[in-house]
Amino acid sequence: MSSTRAHPRDVLSALVAVLVLAAFCLQAPPASAVDVGSEQDTAGPQIASFSSTPAAVDVRTTAATVTATAQITDDLSGLSAARVFYRSPSGIQGQTFVFGSHNRTSGDALNGTYSMSLSIDTQQESGLWKVSGATTTDAVGNSRSYSEAEARAFGAADFTVTSNRDATKPAVTAVRWSPSPLDVSGGDGMPVFEWDATDEGGSGVYYVNISVSSPSNRQRISGQAVDFSSTVRNAHTFTGIGTMGTPVGTGTHFENGVPQYSEPGTWDVDYVQVIDRANNQTTYQGAALAAILQGPFQVAANPVDTADPVIHAYRFSPASIDVSTAPKTVNVEIDVSDELSGVQAGWVTFKSPTITTASPQFITRTASFYQTLAQPRITTGTITAAVTFPTYDRSGDWSVDQVCVVDRVKHLVCRSGAALAPLGPTGLNVVANEPPAVAVTGVQDGATYQAGSVPAAACDVRDREDGVVTSVQPVTTGPDAANGYTVTCTYTDKGGKTGTATVTYTVEGPVNTPPTVTVTGVTATTYELGSEPTPGCTVTDAEDTGEAATPATGPASGAHGLGTRTVTCSYTDDGGLTATSTVTYTVVDTGLPTLTGAPTTSPNAAGWYRGDVTIHWTAGDTGTGIDPATMPADDIVSTEGTGQTRTASVADLAGNTATATSTPGVNIDKTAPAVGTPAFSLNPKATTQSSSLSAAVSDNLSGVVGGEYFLESDPGAGNGTPLALSADKTTLTHTVGTNLAPGVYTVGVRSVDAAGNWSATATELLVVYDPNGGFVTGGGHIASPAGAWTADPSASGRATFGFVSKYQKGAATPTGNTEFQFNAGGLNFSSTSYDWLVISGARAQYKGSGTVNGAAGYKFLLTATDGAVSGGGGADKFRIKITKDGNVIYDNLLGAPDDTSNAQVLTGGSIVIHSK
Repeated sequence: MSSTRAHPRDVLSALVAVLVLAAFCLQAPPASAVDVGSEQDTAGPQIASFSSTPAAVDVRTTAATVTATAQITDDLSGLSAARVFYRSPSGIQGQTFVFGSHNRTSGDALNGTYSMSLSIDTQQESGLWKVSGATTTDAVGNSRSYSEAEARAFGAADFTVTSNRDATKPAVTAVRWSPSPLDVSGGDGMPVFEWDATDEGGSGVYYVNISVSSPSNRQRISGQAVDFSSTVRNAHTFTGIGTMGTPVGTGTHFENGVPQYSEPGTWDVDYVQVIDRANNQTTYQGAALAAILQGPFQVAANPVDTADPVIHAYRFSPASIDVSTAPKTVNVEIDVSDELSGVQAGWVTFKSPTITTASPQFITRTASFYQTLAQPRITTGTITAAVTFPTYDRSGDWSVDQVCVVDRVKHLVCRSGAALAPLGPTGLNVVANEPPAVAVTGVQDGATYQAGSVPAAACDVRDREDGVVTSVQPVTTGPDAANGYTVTCTYTDKGGKTGTATVTYTVEGPVNTPPTVTVTGVTATTYELGSEPTPGCTVTDAEDTGEAATPATGPASGAHGLGTRTVTCSYTDDGGLTATSTVTYTVVDTGLPTLTGAPTTSPNAAGWYRGDVTIHWTAGDTGTGIDPATMPADDIVSTEGTGQTRTASVADLAGNTATATSTPGVNIDKTAPAVGTPAFSLNPKATTQSSSLSAAVSDNLSGVVGGEYFLESDPGAGNGTPLALSADKTTLTHTVGTNLAPGVYTVGVRSVDAAGNWSATATELLVVYDPNGGFVTGGGHIASPAGAWTADPSASGRATFGFVSKYQKGAATPTGNTEFQFNAGGLNFSSTSYDWLVISGARAQYKGSGTVNGAAGYKFLLTATDGAVSGGGGADKFRIKITKDGNVIYDNLLGAPDDTSNAQVLTGGSIVIHSK
């Protein structure tokens, strides 16, 4: 198991590899898929079981150990490595159990038990560490990935760590380098970096690095340093040598120094990073980075290499390899040239055929060349490399995926696709097929038998790819002049390799005549699949008694049991002579398959759906069976409409087809019905009056079947009070009676169609008043907030008011007067008439019309609270909302709902609700 604490080489390698590969754009276009046989390893290893102990460790004072055991299997080439991943609670740290041949305790690479112990140090994060997944890879390169859930399924469990981990990030206070500038005019340069680093969390600074890129971003220098001391240092000056990475095939090779002929000018410092022993990290970029640097990083060079290297030709040998029983090596040569710095690396990548059922679907093998800066420059010549293909590698025609070369100053040139043909061969044949093992059994080589006592010969055939083969029959020839016989067994496997075994023996005794054999029971030339004949054998032999033979029926010549089949009867007499008879017939499948389609869910009681409907198809065949490739996928009916169906076809493995239409038809209505704003025959209405509620409704498909209404709080669709639906289904109605107390009610109405779709809710205010229920008076002032007066949103300050509102005896509308003045905003409002008045406990609300600064056409809604009345809260409150043509002109509680609970506390004056 390994920790994610950043080892300096690991951090640098990962970082520079990503940056270099991104800069040089090494990705090549995918090769086309090639069909291949089965004599190869195409499946990744499998983790059969996994366990770890203990479930909790305490590392507050000393490190502790977690031990894991796993059983891992592979079908052919054997396990290369398996990893089970864990993440800390915050995700900043990770642990990985790594299994391979080095920690296998029993078994072998095809089925082995592995064990590994991990020392968890005191700086690991406290809390529950969770398994996050796993991967396996075999010797060929096939891989398998496990999700978190799949890892838990094979036994991986979480464990708990208790620690006092340092959580404080370290810092870098200064970065220096020398020489400055770095002059590579006369040879390779060696930059040296220094970092002043601190850590106040207690774990101590551990690792620092720096990344510097050339003006074109083609070259990159990485400096790093590690404190390998066992002493915890909270302040330390690190020293490290700059290295440069060179892409080599799928990896990157790092070497100290900057090569001669490099790009001159001011190089960019990309970032500086520091990590402490608890894996806390700080990365400096931008202004924070500039503050710790000694200045710009300068490189001087003359002359400068500005040209790409050239690939003149490439070749490899051999052109075909057989990895059935052992690995094989392919040697590669590339003819190259470079004008100045010289070629430093090159590679040829081979890509396997694509197998869609394998993981990965294709793999690559790369032959790579690399030379150090200390070796002689290659400005023209041939570079060589080699790559080994493991036993059981992917079989078939591999393609040359790309040929690349890179010079010392990181000019990279790659050729792929059509550009490869003029340069060299584009394909490599790989064979992965072990020949069959064949043996003759029953008779011994060189033996002498008495006539009538010769044992029956048989063939034992075993093939790694084909398995145990029982269909091979021995062929006996003889006698020769010395009365000798020869028995031969031969088998050619599916990969084309042949195995042969031969045994000779001698028979002593009287002359033996060969037997005669006949196949019986096969009377026709063609049979339907499933109705094939039962063959038999008749045998006669002049010397033997009780002779008999069992018919052997060979497999059909075609797929799925169809095609020609051969019945063979064979008999070897006691003298060793063999006779054979064969009959051939054809197996066909002419029956049609069946196909039905139906919805997977039922509609509602009215026969409607209000969402997508899945049509599932069911097929059957009494012959070869349904061809999975033709089995129709579920159809999704998503459009609205009635009686909707879907049609599909299916074929059996013999090519017979059937077409069907789904049933029953599907009715879908996803669109909610419409509902109009509710209207009242009386609004406002007195407490002694009834009012008729009505709302227009419509629906374009399944039709409206009902509706509901509610007062104030919405109970949710389907939970309101039902409304009556007119015969023509266009209007919902209800009578609101005399049971409502005085107040202003929000009335919500919605409709529902036959599919169960509910409309949006339409609302209207219903005012219920008590003409005999008292009156309200008030006078005083409030602090008008900014934004209340829309003509001048910035205006705020004192606003004064005075009002009286009451019902005269027998009157349907209240009377009185309302005045409101906001001098800071230049607003003077006077009422001209009232519409209604509602008094409920400590609150009163009335509505009417009035003028603003003498201009008519304004509406107002006044809300008042008497704090001295029970429920008033102890403070008098006032709100006035003035509108024109539906637009708010003034509102001292702008944006608040219009109900009676929303009003503003007075800054002076009083409000009184009077009883009669």
